[in-house]
Amino acid sequence: MKQLLLASLLFYCFLSLSAQQISDELEDVVYLKNGDVLRGQIVEEEEGVYIVIEMIGGSTIKIEQAKINRIEYEESRFESIDKSINYKASLPGVIRKGIVHRLGMGFTAPNIETDAPDNILSFNRPLQWSFTYSLGYRFNRLHTLSVGSGFQHQLLGWYLPTFLEAETDFFHSSLSPTFSARATFLAPLGGNWWVDRLKSGNSYRVLAGFRKRGYSGNEARFLFGWQYAYSEGERVDFDQTGNFTRTNTFSRETGFIFELSYHFD
Repeated sequence: MKQLLLASLLFYCFLSLSAQQISDELEDVVYLKNGDVLRGQIVEEEEGVYIVIEMIGGSTIKIEQAKINRIEYEESRFESIDKSINYKASLPGVIRKGIVHRLGMGFTAPNIETDAPDNILSFNRPLQWSFTYSLGYRFNRLHTLSVGSGFQHQLLGWYLPTFLEAETDFFHSSLSPTFSARATFLAPLGGNWWVDRLKSGNSYRVLAGFRKRGYSGNEARFLFGWQYAYSEGERVDFDQTGNFTRTNTFSRETGFIFELSYHFD
């Protein structure tokens, strides 16, 4: 298990560095009405008012929209955008550094390893799901670090997850492959009917998919990947005479997970 988590982390780091290298090769080209051409990365914009472009070397220039003729995204292996003077159309989803919010829903049908009786296991093997909200900080066009919480359902019961998640996009285009890795602490909320006392747990996951950005800069993400979750609790077993005993129980759940999320500034 530890080797698999380490391999997933190394794979995420490799993808993150590769995405950064690809991004550095791309640039935004701003054509001004006076004939000047500026090349760099658009890091801020106020629709219909101005943009801020970061030039090579790190300096930034603020440009009024009235002075802009058009904006092009440098031709790449992914896509090329060349819109007219229409400002909103010529800046499809400029990414801003700073705070970003996200609402997400995840679904998984895991393989379950547990010491629970077979009749309980067969009755309690539904599609597991989670609903989360996270608050993150976007460091640049590609990398975001988030913390969040919500509700998560596992075999033994319901949990309040607290997680740290790192996300990386491959391109700063309106459509891009994206990757994420998350580590979660599961605080118990309430056990299923056969669990008398629920204990804390943990889960880890790595996801890959694609991100679609709208004109407002908001994003929809569709991700598919792998999740591991472990939790413990106590169950009550009754014998034929009506006496009962408390027994420690556990659940180890691994499987593929699908998540749909919406990001907004």
